[in-house]
Amino acid sequence: PGSRSKSESKGSESKVDTIERLLLVVHLYHYMYLCKEQGMEEMACNLALSLLRFIGDIPADKMFFLAGNMCKEIDWMDKAFILHNRYIDLSDAIAEEDMGLLVDNSDFANTDIPYDHPLPKWNYLSDDAQEEVREWILGSAMQMDVTQEPISMEWLREIRSEVSQQLGHIIRRYDRGALQIDEHLVQVRQLYNI
Repeated sequence: PGSRSKSESKGSESKVDTIERLLLVVHLYHYMYLCKEQGMEEMACNLALSLLRFIGDIPADKMFFLAGNMCKEIDWMDKAFILHNRYIDLSDAIAEEDMGLLVDNSDFANTDIPYDHPLPKWNYLSDDAQEEVREWILGSAMQMDVTQEPISMEWLREIRSEVSQQLGHIIRRYDRGALQIDEHLVQVRQLYNI
């Protein structure tokens, strides 16, 4: 299975499906930052990696940068390299306003990370911060211990499985009054009679 097209998946979605998808995105994004604040770096990283499949709902350059940075923080340098490299490709495409610059998708080809997504109108990072990422990539490319293997769907499934197993625990630990997302969706359906 190749990368799915965001326009394909959104085109057949009902309004309820859209609300449910966006609610899930907000839910995961919130817990990503909550985990980061609480020193749970690996879980925050796993959530960031899980959010990559929602590129289009979240600006692509921002999500690749955040996921890459979080991988760096937990010493997953191989993954950080791939993600930051994609971030730089995206930042160049944004600067040139040309999605055609993103021809190589081989690092994500067999995943469900969208390839056909809107190009953000502006870069997430300043020019100086982009240059720091670019320098880190160049430095990492020279290191023998950083491999440049593509991201695999199998690895993403493992990450998402861990997120799924841990998310209930995180909700109970940090947000005592939070309902599980399915309970929120039942309430939304009842409120709008859908």
